[in-house]
Amino acid sequence: MSQTRDTDSDSQLSLFTIQDCQDVENNNGPEPTEKTLQDTEYIRQSFFDAVQESIVLIDSDGNILLLNTTAAERLGKSVGELKGTYIYDYFPLTIKELRQKQVDMVFSTGKPGSFNDSRSERFFEHRLYPVFCNDKTVSSVAVFTQDITEHKRMMDELRRGEKRYRKFFATSRDCMFIASKREGWIDFNDVALKMLNYDSREDLLETPLSCLYVTPEERSSLLSLIEQNGYVGEYPLQLRRKDGVIIDTLVTAEMTHSEHDSGVEYYGTIHDITEQKKVEKARRIAESNYLSIFQNAVEGIFQSTLEGRYLTANPAMARIYGYDSPAELMETITDIESQIFVKPGDRKTLLRRMAEDGTVSGFETKHRRKDGSIIWVNLYSRIVRDNAGTILFVEGMVADITDRRKAQVACKENVLKLQQALDATIHAILATVEAKDPYTTGHQRRVADLARAIATEMGLSQDQIDGIYMAAIVHDIGKISIPSEILSKPSNLVDVELDLIKTHVQSGYTILKNIVFPQPVARMVLEHHERINGSGYPNGLMGDNLLIESRILAVADVVEAMVSYRPYRSALGIEAALEEIEKFSGILYDSDVVSVCLRIFKQKQFTLS
Repeated sequence: MSQTRDTDSDSQLSLFTIQDCQDVENNNGPEPTEKTLQDTEYIRQSFFDAVQESIVLIDSDGNILLLNTTAAERLGKSVGELKGTYIYDYFPLTIKELRQKQVDMVFSTGKPGSFNDSRSERFFEHRLYPVFCNDKTVSSVAVFTQDITEHKRMMDELRRGEKRYRKFFATSRDCMFIASKREGWIDFNDVALKMLNYDSREDLLETPLSCLYVTPEERSSLLSLIEQNGYVGEYPLQLRRKDGVIIDTLVTAEMTHSEHDSGVEYYGTIHDITEQKKVEKARRIAESNYLSIFQNAVEGIFQSTLEGRYLTANPAMARIYGYDSPAELMETITDIESQIFVKPGDRKTLLRRMAEDGTVSGFETKHRRKDGSIIWVNLYSRIVRDNAGTILFVEGMVADITDRRKAQVACKENVLKLQQALDATIHAILATVEAKDPYTTGHQRRVADLARAIATEMGLSQDQIDGIYMAAIVHDIGKISIPSEILSKPSNLVDVELDLIKTHVQSGYTILKNIVFPQPVARMVLEHHERINGSGYPNGLMGDNLLIESRILAVADVVEAMVSYRPYRSALGIEAALEEIEKFSGILYDSDVVSVCLRIFKQKQFTLS
């Protein structure tokens, strides 16, 4: 199209002027005068200018035939400056191409059109209408343009709000719904399907709301309350799921009057509290059980301040301390440390241990009862703190162990008496053996002293040390079955006599095995002539098959025997004895035992007396 435009009067006629010309040609009225035409044009231009939309009439070449003030202002010119100019000169290339394409389409099809575009961050809606000549051809196109920027921003904001609402609607942990009193469900989120056990939205939409109520009365009560107040908050309501299971819920709903055909609508949420109710019920049962335990427990249960006042106490607590009731105990005791603890320092110790470990159990101490009598108690106690770590109170349990402590004392006394009786018995046996073989008088005592010293140096337990000493004292008890003339024979023994001597370990075992000792004394006696290489008697045991106590007893017996005088030989002396065990260490005798035995003689100056 040419950029130079024809500006004759025909090309500047408005839509209404064209119509007037048609009326003249068709003899539809008197021929208008110049003044009439001017008045009509003024009126119509004023009408155009009063319209807030931009109105532009353009011909097929793109010339502006007519426009209103709104259109001129948007283009930054006056109406006079714009008439007759090429409209597409005022737009960027991309907008020009879009608008020209839309206008040309109306010229070619004779049908109205519309499109939207934007410029300078403003948005416009365009409506295009063809203007026809008498021959039904399109002579021009009227373009009505509306600035829809604010409308678009508002719609965008609405869409964003709708998107946020939909996201909230979809992600809520509660059932969210919109329902109509007339039509039932309108909308709901997926939580509703899971809560009510429905498989699909269609399935729930087809289900009447009345089917969800356990009783019609509940539905009537809820609806009446909403209609009365317009709103209901956290209304407790039982609902029936599709599978018939009854659930407990809290309903919050608001009533509105819809602008659509659905009439009254309800917006709201349904919160499933079934599990919460179960937990609450379990909590009540637990509290009831705790209260029952608290009231009926045999042990005293209490809570107290750090400073020493009781906050709570159960009936057993009052009974233990001789009070008529927990209330009397709590009112009377204002300082636990001085009024209850016999040794005030014990409570300080208890508090310190609780501060370090959190909980203290098995703490035994003496307490004072109301009448002043003393009892022994076993305390379990702990410090209770809040989430910030601040100490709230001390709580615990008290058991009266006075009778148990008395029994323990009595038991210890009985054990001591039994031990004394056992010792007397052992020494009586020792005296019997020494009377039978006077040449070995003191041998068993000296062996016992040496064996005890070795065991102590090796770090054995006190129970093992005591057992070794007891076994050593009687290790030759079996010799009472050997004829005295053999025991005291001043010359070497023949084989038959030696074999008879060897039977003393089995005889000693037979004598001792039915006596109840705290340690395996009889077995030590049986094994004290065994050797770790299996060459000993009576059973040829080797290495770890022998008790460590037996291996200690074997070394002590050999050392003492070599040091002492015998009828058939003179005393060989300690050097010879130590040389013997060192020579056969790890062969006949346990190497650890030998090493310790050598050390206590050479470094610690142990002597046999």
